[in-house]
Amino acid sequence: MEHVRKIRRRFLICCLLVAGAAVQAAEPAADIRITPLEIIRKLSGRGTVDEPLSVELFTEGALRLSGAGTAELPALSSEIRDLIAAARQELRGVTAPEELGEEILLYLHRHVLMDYRERQTRLDVLIREGSYNCVSSAVIY
Repeated sequence: MEHVRKIRRRFLICCLLVAGAAVQAAEPAADIRITPLEIIRKLSGRGTVDEPLSVELFTEGALRLSGAGTAELPALSSEIRDLIAAARQELRGVTAPEELGEEILLYLHRHVLMDYRERQTRLDVLIREGSYNCVSSAVIY
């Protein structure tokens, strides 16, 4: 359990550091601002988006925003669907939400999150290579 707490702590610290760096790097006078909701609306082809997002829409948006090409989307989306199905199968006996959260994180570290790289934020690269940072690991989680 202590190992899980350390992983969580490192994950949270990494996310906070990336968020802080993004805030410092942001240009306050930038003319173009696109919100994630606008991107999702464009991806869905609709004027409104239901909450919570479907797994399919979230996956497509995350992959596109990661820089995955249109030709890669079906294969990468299929890999993510297979990953979700395998995790559900392996963790089917876990029902308590807090325990399930812990087990999903451990599952990802056993099967997906293989090589931490500070600057590797892309979901498509994480799926193909297993390399990740706090951004890409948070998206897959």
